[in-house]
Amino acid sequence: MKLLQWKKTLIATGVVLSTIILPIFPESWAKPKVVKVLHDEIHHEKKVDFSGKNKNITLKDAKNKAQLTMNTDGEEAVYTSPTIKTKIEFTDLGVHWLENNKLPVDAVKFEIRTSKDNRSWSKWSWLRVEDQEGPDHKKNKETFTQLLLGQRGKYLQYRITLNTKNGKKPELQDLKITLMNSEDGAKITPTSSKEKDKKISLASLFAKKVDAAINKPPVISRADWGADESIRFDQTGKELWPRDYLAPTHMVVHHTATENNEPDPAARMRSIYYFHTVTRGWGDIGYNAIIGSDGKIYEGRHGKDGEVLSNGVVGGHAYSFNYGTFGVSMMGDYDQVVLPDHMRKSLVQILTYVADLNKIDPTIKKDYVRNYSYNDPNVPKVDAGIPTLTGHGLLPRASTNCPGAYIKNELPNLRTSVSNNLNQPQVPTEPIIIDNDASTNTRTGSWTLSTLLSQKYNENYYYSGSGIGSDVFTWNFNLPLTGVYRVSIWYPGSVSNATNAQYTIHTKNGAITQTINQTTNGGKWVDVGLYELNSGANKISLSDLADNTRVVADAVKLEYIPSAIVDDSDTNHVIASPALTDWRSSSSMSGGYKGSYRVHNKDTSASFTWKLNVPESGNYRVYVWYTSANDRATNAPYTIRYGDGQSVIKPVNQKTDGKKWVDLGVYSFVQGATSITLSANADGYVIADAVKLVKE
Repeated sequence: MKLLQWKKTLIATGVVLSTIILPIFPESWAKPKVVKVLHDEIHHEKKVDFSGKNKNITLKDAKNKAQLTMNTDGEEAVYTSPTIKTKIEFTDLGVHWLENNKLPVDAVKFEIRTSKDNRSWSKWSWLRVEDQEGPDHKKNKETFTQLLLGQRGKYLQYRITLNTKNGKKPELQDLKITLMNSEDGAKITPTSSKEKDKKISLASLFAKKVDAAINKPPVISRADWGADESIRFDQTGKELWPRDYLAPTHMVVHHTATENNEPDPAARMRSIYYFHTVTRGWGDIGYNAIIGSDGKIYEGRHGKDGEVLSNGVVGGHAYSFNYGTFGVSMMGDYDQVVLPDHMRKSLVQILTYVADLNKIDPTIKKDYVRNYSYNDPNVPKVDAGIPTLTGHGLLPRASTNCPGAYIKNELPNLRTSVSNNLNQPQVPTEPIIIDNDASTNTRTGSWTLSTLLSQKYNENYYYSGSGIGSDVFTWNFNLPLTGVYRVSIWYPGSVSNATNAQYTIHTKNGAITQTINQTTNGGKWVDVGLYELNSGANKISLSDLADNTRVVADAVKLEYIPSAIVDDSDTNHVIASPALTDWRSSSSMSGGYKGSYRVHNKDTSASFTWKLNVPESGNYRVYVWYTSANDRATNAPYTIRYGDGQSVIKPVNQKTDGKKWVDLGVYSFVQGATSITLSANADGYVIADAVKLVKE
């Protein structure tokens, strides 16, 4: 069996998988460093701990502990702590306390300011209360805030404002401030996991890498953001939060309610992880994934060993809605700002992946059914009509503003974006191979099935005696996407084969015949060029019009090549100076890319620009198309913009080589917008027709 045989998935029907197929960051051969989070905790529980300034505050005794409450109803009560010098320089902090009367979250407002030197202080920052997160079985009595960026402070001061709610006064005790430094801790190479060490054969490693490259967008793994996996286990090696799995039916968007434009998202991941795992006692991070301020997707909850972003692993992101949901959180506070485009793009990408993998229609509502055991009489078996893509605070019984007003307002557009992605033809990332025995193939005339020659692609091949062209073998197949494809053929070589086998590729622009010597290069893929092909039905044919004894029909392969093509007629993607109308449209010469082209006489101020979108970063070969004639310029100057603001001018002799793609060389392009400009500052007429980028 040939090594490439496994790729024959689509042979019989010519159908290409509609699943999104995108690479993920591969596991590194060198183990990434674990970054230990430095931590400390300030615990205020006795009266002596609350020695700051107060307004309308009473300290009550409650079982040898101080209880902070209001003195009089109807009047705001404020307690401001003294300045506290910390034991560590902290990058992040979070606060938690006990409340006797569990009141609405706005009954207590907790603010902190920080300082590096006890002289220059930050502004007071409000820490949002978030008690609607966590594993269903880990709900505790404490109230927790979200994290606050510590700005490497060494001093802090906190302020608590209390308000009566529902006729009751807040009563706080056991106040704790968890301080973390997720940047300066020891960086160590993990030697083993608390879980069972695994020996992996080369074959299984290869298989795992192949599997891990399918269907996932780029993801920063836990190992790559420095997760300390040891904190997920107790001292006996038992996992604190055993993993469960249930395929998602719904997707829930959150925000971390932390600082926006975070400069070190990996460090923030480590802080969130520590706060969820240790401080909140969950045993792991609650979100399935987090989109960093850099737009990268960071793996959240630990899933199956050896996998990155395991499908269906149960998180702890929305109480009573954790099973069968995927929770993704946006790093930042989106009550304050609009979600940046680069983060939105990654959010749509990960939601599209999850929706595609689990067959979720993001535009509908669907009952959320709890087909699992739970122990909360306030939670029903079924919550009816839950949008399959929603925000945390929009779930029933949720009392949070998460994921922020701006993301809530954007949810309808997000649903549309994900739905559009799901319905678009997907870029094929695996070769499409059609063997000779595919049921969609057709044969006219006399073709014989044989297994005699050893270099056949699979078990057999067809052959026909050389003739006059009446015997034709046709490979029929469907393509998901219009674009550029590399076509290759496979045949078993033999001295009896034709030296001039005629393969005809039926392209977007007509049939093109290539002559192949089948006596040589047998038993491997033979490249017959790049061609523009339409989506839908396509075909490649082989005729018996050849010399020698026979022609052989075995297998053909098509590989999608990322490319960009813009014609002069694509008016949304071209601009001209002084104006487009100054470049005369003509079809007087045959061979225009789409029939017509633009002409301009010699002029130092006139130019024509094609605007292209580079599909992915990499090296691309640049081509131009024009019609040639004796009055054309010999030095038509094309300016190619590439890389990070670089450009090069390539003069082209348009008197020759017309009616085909002319190669201008290979350049490195960055994903996104670029352009190619043709100037009329030349020694004759210049022709603006089409340009093309093809990834190497």
